[in-house]
Amino acid sequence: MSSKHIFICSEFQGLESNLALARKYCKYVIDQGNNVFCAHLLFPQFLDEANPNDREKGIALGEEWMYRCEETWVFTKNGVLSKGMTQEIKHCREYCTTDIFFFDATDPDNIIELKHVSISRTQPWVDLPTQAQLLAPKPFAKKAHTKLDDVAEALKNGAKYEDLEDQINSFLGPVDKVEQDPEADKQWEMEYRRGRE
Repeated sequence: MSSKHIFICSEFQGLESNLALARKYCKYVIDQGNNVFCAHLLFPQFLDEANPNDREKGIALGEEWMYRCEETWVFTKNGVLSKGMTQEIKHCREYCTTDIFFFDATDPDNIIELKHVSISRTQPWVDLPTQAQLLAPKPFAKKAHTKLDDVAEALKNGAKYEDLEDQINSFLGPVDKVEQDPEADKQWEMEYRRGRE
């Protein structure tokens, strides 16, 4: 089996709840057919996170493993990058030859890759993504599901499309001003159908 070695970057801060999430992220990576390494699931087993010397050793050992991985996957909750995560990303960008991919893991059972903020090893340094960029537009799907039902109902009751155009544009945007992305449209349709089942 050909798989990539993925370095996991996620929040730790010495919290068991974050370790539980890191285990979910590792399972997610493995389910994608890859191998995984997560420093904060290994090194705190024998290094004391509260001891500054042990913490620095753990960070250095984690950075060594980062060199051996082909990609770094960053999992965020609520679009937040912790200080430790930021440090790992900057180290990866400066010293490693790996691509960095970001995921919105606010709902750890529905992890969403944020392809628009990935950082390629070949591109020049860019600022880290903002909190807004690290949040998947999940509310849109829920809102669109309801709004589309409202539009369909109005059309069934005899409303003209022109009369509903402002309402449609309020959540889809004017069609002539939207750059079409067939892959995004296909994904949105699949999510919409799944929500209807």
